[in-house]
Amino acid sequence: GTGKTTVLLRLAVAWSNLQCDSTLDEYFAVRNGNKQRQIGRLLICTPSNHAADEVMDRLVTQTNLPPKWMTRVYARSLEASNGSILKRGKNDSPSDFQIRQDLRDHSLHFKTAKHHKMDRVQPKDLDRTYEILEQDILKNCKIIVTTCTSACSHPAFRGVEFGTVIIDEAAQ
Repeated sequence: GTGKTTVLLRLAVAWSNLQCDSTLDEYFAVRNGNKQRQIGRLLICTPSNHAADEVMDRLVTQTNLPPKWMTRVYARSLEASNGSILKRGKNDSPSDFQIRQDLRDHSLHFKTAKHHKMDRVQPKDLDRTYEILEQDILKNCKIIVTTCTSACSHPAFRGVEFGTVIIDEAAQ
């Protein structure tokens, strides 16, 4: 009700404009000794899955950011109860949380399962290939939305660096 999510969306758009602004190349060249400018990825963390879904929905529907730039990462347990093909990390405690149909194409596990390299993988190599592809997808993404808990615990985040992190509702 106070507009925090709207501000967060505007920050994400402003951040993405930095990614595309060629006028900054000279500034970064001088500042970084002619090294390529690196703004890095944007990680948006929220306190709950519902909040992360709301942020993701609004990024997709209320901005002109390319959808391929954005990925929503769910906890392994939610992925498992919502169609993940990963064998490792399956959880015996099913969740009532359902990934919204309109956000499925933006979720990491759906992007990974639909990746063309998954068509050729041998069953014995499925988990390893899946996890490598997850990291590749995140490394090629510009904006990643998840919960604070998943940001700390999801294995796909290992080795993925972020230039900017926004924590929604940081006081909670």
